[in-house]
Amino acid sequence: MVEPSIDDKLSRRQFVGTAAAGAAVLGAGALLTPKLVGATASAKLMAPQSASVPAPAQAEVPTKWDSTYGVIVVGTGHPGLAAAVEAYDNGATSVTVIEKEAYLGGTSQFAGGNYETPLNFISAAAGIQDTFGLCMSDYLTLGQYRNNPALLASWFRNANDSALWLQNMGIVWNPVPAQQSDESVARTMNVEQSPNYPMTGATSALMTGSATIYVMAQALAKRNVSIQCGKRLTQIYRVSGGPVVGIQVLDVPTGTYSNWQATKAVVLATGNSTGNPQMMASVDPQLDEVYQQMGAPYVHKTGDGHICAAEVGAGFIDMEYTSLGFVYGTNRNVGPMAVLLTPQNLTAALTTYHQAGTISGGGGAPGAWGILVAGDGNRFVNEGIWGTTTIPAIMSANYQAYFQIPFRPRNVWVVVDSNGAKALGASWNATTIQAASTSDVAPYLESSMVAYSNTIAGLATQMQIPPTSLAATIARWNGFCTAGKDSDFGRPAPLNPISTPPYFASALQLEASQVAGGIRVNTKQQVIDCQAGLMASGPSAAVALDNEPVIPGLYAAGECTGGFFGVNRASGKIGCYLTQGRIAGINAGQAASNV
Repeated sequence: MVEPSIDDKLSRRQFVGTAAAGAAVLGAGALLTPKLVGATASAKLMAPQSASVPAPAQAEVPTKWDSTYGVIVVGTGHPGLAAAVEAYDNGATSVTVIEKEAYLGGTSQFAGGNYETPLNFISAAAGIQDTFGLCMSDYLTLGQYRNNPALLASWFRNANDSALWLQNMGIVWNPVPAQQSDESVARTMNVEQSPNYPMTGATSALMTGSATIYVMAQALAKRNVSIQCGKRLTQIYRVSGGPVVGIQVLDVPTGTYSNWQATKAVVLATGNSTGNPQMMASVDPQLDEVYQQMGAPYVHKTGDGHICAAEVGAGFIDMEYTSLGFVYGTNRNVGPMAVLLTPQNLTAALTTYHQAGTISGGGGAPGAWGILVAGDGNRFVNEGIWGTTTIPAIMSANYQAYFQIPFRPRNVWVVVDSNGAKALGASWNATTIQAASTSDVAPYLESSMVAYSNTIAGLATQMQIPPTSLAATIARWNGFCTAGKDSDFGRPAPLNPISTPPYFASALQLEASQVAGGIRVNTKQQVIDCQAGLMASGPSAAVALDNEPVIPGLYAAGECTGGFFGVNRASGKIGCYLTQGRIAGINAGQAASNV
């Protein structure tokens, strides 16, 4: 049975002239063979972060189910909640959403103000001339032409309707569109303050993520659709050669497993895999440590959906393209402004904000004042290049210098003196550094990741770096400053000495924030059955994306998917993810029963 397209459901006026463009484009792109799909790997990767639990049960379809639903959505970010609302509104009267964390929203709740919306009504009202072709050109250029145009076209056709859909739920849009660096024209929308989502103290530029999660969660509550936190996907059940019929769920607090039947569909909205070191290293061997994730410590992006989907026939595309960045002095990275929401209390939590903890002053970067030292106390790079990026960022000189550090952990620090601290910003002071702790309070700095001392030896001891080595490095650097030339790495002027106590240091931590690729899907967000495709395909068997075989009853949306953004997702894509979720939900809700 051919499931209905979102375009059959969404009948409002679209700002599109040639919606069919790109519909016949082939589903080309690098297909990664999953390296971590066996039962042993799955059991190891699926274990909760804080406990040792029994391995998940075997993949045979259960003869008895502990719970039964029409549609099960995995993940409570923008695509997950949108999918749940649409699944319910399109015929799935029994819908549930599961979330492995204690809070709902995933990293979506930490998203700032940018909601990119091709061909939207706000831009049109402002007289901005956006076109289908211009959108396609912008995003293909951003993705270095590794994007699939058919997937982009699906987003473009439905993006404006998704913005109106949120508006009907209570979102109030700023009437002035913004323009991001990857846009030829202003097509980014932002949320305005409204009593519909009472967020005391938040600014409109910082609350798009939390506000949109809030209104969708409220919409689900009105529909009596349950959101169940502390429930982790550990297995997808598929009839051999047939449909997906359910999932295995781990109750995180108790460590117990149960089997849930899905009589229509399962929708994966499980986020990316940046919190799974084994998966990261499998696609890029340079990523050989545990890296910080966006949303830490409240979100763990462990690739659960990827692994479970691969075990039933899914494949991946462009997983090797990872967006990287550095944070300083903290293990907390939750965005500029966020709230922690629970299904039980969606109102009171809106005044509880959790901000990012990175030390201020160029994001903590050395700027013109500091030097960067590795764990042996030696400089390793021209600090003047720090902060420069290319696409993909991993190829830029500063990242290459970081990855070439030979020992593990790399233990890299920014070191400045009191003059540099004053120049870098308010966070670089004794009071702030000494107040750092592991508790969830401002300024959100980790005591083990910042250092302060009146002596170089004292600073080195706190940094766990050999004092003699650090002293020699600083003395050599000060000599270069006097001579006006960096003879080691060619850092350009100005060269400022590190000679005036007290001395400060902040540890760097590499953040793997986004993976541009993920699970392969078609324009209906159906997961493509890559095993069936490989078995059936010959040397000349290329087919259009929407003609590839799919895994019946399995959909995916959001950061867990690939093909939309090529090598670079960039920021502001929550609108795309939400639209993907709506497409998945509509098709899942309208799907025929598998029983």
